Amino acid sequence: MHLLKYFEKIEDPRNTNHRNYRHKLTDILALTLLATLSGADDWEEIQTFGEANEEWLKEHFDFSNGIPSHDTLSRVFQLLNPQHLQTAFQQWIQSICEHKKDFISIDGKTLRHSYDKGGERGAIHMISAWSSRNQMVFGQIKTAEKSNEITAIPELLKMLDLTDCIISIDAMGCQTAIAETIIKGKGDYVLAIKGNQKGLYEQIEDFFEIAEQGSYKGIDHNHQIDSPNKDHGRIEERRYTLCPLPDYFTHVKHWKGLSGIGRVERVRHIKGETTKEVSYYILSFYQDIQQFAKSVRSHWQIENSLHWSLDMAFREDDSRIRKDNSPENMAIIRHMTLNMLKNEKTYKQGIKAKRKRAAWDKEFRLKALFSGSK
Repeated sequence: MHLLKYFEKIEDPRNTNHRNYRHKLTDILALTLLATLSGADDWEEIQTFGEANEEWLKEHFDFSNGIPSHDTLSRVFQLLNPQHLQTAFQQWIQSICEHKKDFISIDGKTLRHSYDKGGERGAIHMISAWSSRNQMVFGQIKTAEKSNEITAIPELLKMLDLTDCIISIDAMGCQTAIAETIIKGKGDYVLAIKGNQKGLYEQIEDFFEIAEQGSYKGIDHNHQIDSPNKDHGRIEERRYTLCPLPDYFTHVKHWKGLSGIGRVERVRHIKGETTKEVSYYILSFYQDIQQFAKSVRSHWQIENSLHWSLDMAFREDDSRIRKDNSPENMAIIRHMTLNMLKNEKTYKQGIKAKRKRAAWDKEFRLKALFSGSK
């Protein structure tokens, strides 16, 4: 079933009996989705897209009362419950994606211009789940006012099917409650650890420093070295080390499933200068070094494949949509369209080029809209 069918289940926040009610919610959502797919980034541009394509839109939708104004679009998205839009997104993505044995990365992004100065509300922060296997967003959630990622991540994880998946999260998400949520969801975790878990971090750091000095003699371990990655004059080498959790470690009794500790060393050579960076991880497994390495590499994708695309192709950081529920709802719309464009495989170009193609080519627009539908 394609996404537009799931839109039909979303509750209209307006009084549909009011004399000013003129446009169906499904038409408004379809217009916003198609306009965003085709390069529109704000309410005025969405209205302009609709007016320029009104005849074509009426072939596929109602629009018997014409194209909604930008004020109508803004007002509806301010009122629309983001949880209802999120549910439609979730049902759609579950219908088109393969979920088993996936690497899922969790990370957050602040929508920099989504603050509402008049409403005394700061910029919203969205937490997203990125599927390495499907190269798509699997879900998203906004952090609550005066809260942070620590409370939002477990709620996002509960929305997802984690069975047989490996979940990677940066140090902010290295929390006992988050590890427990993943294990209860029948998944595994690779959590970056830093000073926010000071006691355990120091034990891991000391363990690996001593092990490195002794070349891991007598220590159960696995190594993997990636082939050097060459990009724009930069050469990066990565070495992964995975060990079972030492018996003598303290600070571990509250960590569900904790079985292994990992070390990643990145050595970069740029214009004759060499730098080294070392990161540490806690894991719910300790034998499969390839899974560890792939999880870490997959987590780096979320910056390039998701956050970079949202900023460069959708200009998300420049968006001035900020009233009430609008910024969260539009973040979900952007994720929907990004997934559609990534899932459309016939046109071998980047996301920005695909948005332009959708604006110019009606057939491609429909192909992207229904990509992956069953």
